[in-house]
Amino acid sequence: MNEPIVHDICYSLLSRAARDKIAIGTTKLVKLFYLIDCEYYRRHGKTLTEAPWIFYHYGPYAEELVTVAHKTFGVGAQDKEEFEEKKFFRGYQIQSWRSDPIEKAHFSIRGAVDAVYQNWAGVDLELVLDHVYFETPPMLQAKRFEPLDFSLIPSGRLHCAPPEQARNFSNVIPANQRDALRAKLAASAARHPIARTPISVPVDESLQAALTEMGGRD
Repeated sequence: MNEPIVHDICYSLLSRAARDKIAIGTTKLVKLFYLIDCEYYRRHGKTLTEAPWIFYHYGPYAEELVTVAHKTFGVGAQDKEEFEEKKFFRGYQIQSWRSDPIEKAHFSIRGAVDAVYQNWAGVDLELVLDHVYFETPPMLQAKRFEPLDFSLIPSGRLHCAPPEQARNFSNVIPANQRDALRAKLAASAARHPIARTPISVPVDESLQAALTEMGGRD
């Protein structure tokens, strides 16, 4: 797993959320990471975090990613709070403010992280879960406790067809016909030469004086 990028993404997501006054708990944080990997895979054919995602209980989960994310410098995980029976919320706080590392990252990384944050960070958790569980290709064919298959994500990359080879017209037009065509074109050019008549522009005294003055300045 790419631990440095996990740390950078974690700090970026949570510092932006703190700035925007958006509450992000562990469940949403994990799903944002997952959506970033989906988005990056769609664009580049590989996941960004390289986390070992599996279908765990109801959705995608990577325990190793959570462990690494909780070690991000400047981020503190709060104690769990039970808000409903057997339902818990663990929030985060920024303990040390610094510049957003994703702002200085390669545009391919920045693009995927920015897109997911803008589209999903402020969305109600239930809607995020609904999208993750029922609309992302790796989850549609997932089997419980088995690795998720990101190759099911349709590619969003632009595929440029290889340039078509230029046709070799020497193989299309016989040599004797090519020579005859060249001779015909040369004869036509000789009979109709291009006229090169000088253009006459009338210049009065005031214009002549102005041009002379401009020439003197140069």
